[in-house]
Amino acid sequence: MLKNSKHAKFTLFFMLLVALVTLSACSTKQGAKDQLLENSKTVLKDIKAQKKNLNVIKNQMEASQARFPKEQKKYPKQNLLNVTTSKTYQAVTKRKDAFTSFKDTQNDLKMDQTTLTKISNQDLPDMPKELMNSLIQSLHLSALDQRTFANFLTEMTQNEATYYNLLSNPDTSTSATELDAQENRLNQYYGAVYQQIEIMNVNLNTAQKQAQRLQKSVASGS
Repeated sequence: MLKNSKHAKFTLFFMLLVALVTLSACSTKQGAKDQLLENSKTVLKDIKAQKKNLNVIKNQMEASQARFPKEQKKYPKQNLLNVTTSKTYQAVTKRKDAFTSFKDTQNDLKMDQTTLTKISNQDLPDMPKELMNSLIQSLHLSALDQRTFANFLTEMTQNEATYYNLLSNPDTSTSATELDAQENRLNQYYGAVYQQIEIMNVNLNTAQKQAQRLQKSVASGS
């Protein structure tokens, strides 16, 4: 009788242990899905913000280039980047503010990718691994594009400052040939930055669609 009692207790303990392990696994999986759903929402929010930053940068570049000839006549021998009342100064300032926001959002997207990678590395069944890995890859490519874009924009801003300074300096010994060469270099940078913005938008659009599919998959439980 005592022997049977011990056997019954052991069986009950074993069943409770199995139940706890199963419950823990289910809880872990649900926790990962909740985290994944939140992550996909954050990715979409940050992608939207980044596309907005790029749009502001592009629009303000176009605005400053369009206004430059007329304003250069309005403010002769003055550096438009220092004339706070000029439309050129205001456009460049808005562009620089958007670039600061761009770099902050770039860091946010990097953190999003790190979080997504950690979730993907968990050995849990029935998780949308393929969708996660596709998004991780797109965010990685986007990060590479963002780094290249940031370098180009920084170089462009430096060349822009040099060019505006040369134009505004009445005592400069710079020849017309040198000035034309500086202007051509600046235009090349403008073109490169516009091109990088197009490339980034393509990759961000891809990542956005993948994040939307991932969100939908997790929300539906499929």
